[in-house]
Amino acid sequence: MAAWIVPPLIPGEEQVAIVGGFGSFTLTARKYRGPDGAVRSEGFLLRESYSISVASMAVSRDGRGRFASAGVALIDGTDLVVAVKDRIAGFWTFNACEDFVILETCRGECGRGVVTHGLPLAH
Repeated sequence: MAAWIVPPLIPGEEQVAIVGGFGSFTLTARKYRGPDGAVRSEGFLLRESYSISVASMAVSRDGRGRFASAGVALIDGTDLVVAVKDRIAGFWTFNACEDFVILETCRGECGRGVVTHGLPLAH
């Protein structure tokens, strides 16, 4: 059985992962700092017959520091904004938060998903 290897949070850096189902597609995307120090984004927009890789992701937070939205750029040039419409439940573990959310895209497509986000640690 394969295990996900999640890099540890690095002081001063944020890490965000989104998994959301939207009926006609599923989005998986994450942004993190790799072991070499470079900020990376990866993931896929998955449809029944094809997938498109994530090229980059920009994240915005609400006034409480929780995930509010992400702008996801796909390698085919498509830009997709995914925003939290409602929070169903969530919990904190150390400096990371797991939010079960209702999401809405910039095209009005609604879905449900999980957002994991780690807040920057103090140096």
